[in-house]
Amino acid sequence: MIPFLDFLHILNPNQKSRRQVERYFKKHPIFKSIWVDRSSHPTHLETIIEWAILGGYKHIAVWGGDGTLSRAIQSLYERKALDKVVLCFVPVGTGNDFCRRFSLGSWKKWIREYESDTGKIETYDLGLLAFQETNRIFLNNAGFGRSREALDRTKSHPIKDIKEFHTHKLEVEWENGESHQFETVWAYLGIVFNSPFFNKGLYFDKMIHPADKRLTGILVPPQNRFGLFMKFVKSRLGGSLASSSNMRIEGQEINIKSEEPLYPQVDGEVLTKEGTNELKFKVLPNSFKLLVP
Repeated sequence: MIPFLDFLHILNPNQKSRRQVERYFKKHPIFKSIWVDRSSHPTHLETIIEWAILGGYKHIAVWGGDGTLSRAIQSLYERKALDKVVLCFVPVGTGNDFCRRFSLGSWKKWIREYESDTGKIETYDLGLLAFQETNRIFLNNAGFGRSREALDRTKSHPIKDIKEFHTHKLEVEWENGESHQFETVWAYLGIVFNSPFFNKGLYFDKMIHPADKRLTGILVPPQNRFGLFMKFVKSRLGGSLASSSNMRIEGQEINIKSEEPLYPQVDGEVLTKEGTNELKFKVLPNSFKLLVP
């Protein structure tokens, strides 16, 4: 067990949790901590990670949400340092989807577990999305479906998003061990999962596990838009988005080609507004070490 005191704490909580996090570190001035300031320095998180690697830190605690953890992991991946660092995550972000499978609730419960030295180090897979010249790690999921118009909106608007879904003709290839399969399908959207939850608790299958050495892809076909909207409403109340009409794919690699541009997102982050016609997903088994309660 690594003492919580031995971690460098990178702090990027959401506004709701910020004051509580500030009070916690005032009570624990001995902890090494640094706040992320993205308002004046958009890549401040990446700069901190680079500084931590150069400083020889082997234990890094990330305080934030899925996006913060995903970007921290991406930064470590780009610097070939993932295998040199043990991460710890304190869920004080907006979504916190990666942590839902632990069912611990409040971040304060996570802290109590860490402080009691009862945590353990687990090794988890990551996903890798490649398109054009981009290689982007994903922790939870990566996918496509939102229109170019939806990406321009400053606030999410689920009803408009669903109205603007386009029907994409897709050529899908996937590999699972020695099996290589190909199929042509039509879909509104597609999500490739490394971990089950997305968008503040939505899910298709809670049993998807981030250490099973494979990715799970879900392609949602064209259908009645009102009915699809109601499925999302139901899912907000805890129900699954699973449907017999969805196409489910499992494999170490999943490749998708489209005649029309796709606009990929990774762990909630928009990667390009220019669009791309090909997405390549790959699992990276046992990629990072995480201290968990």
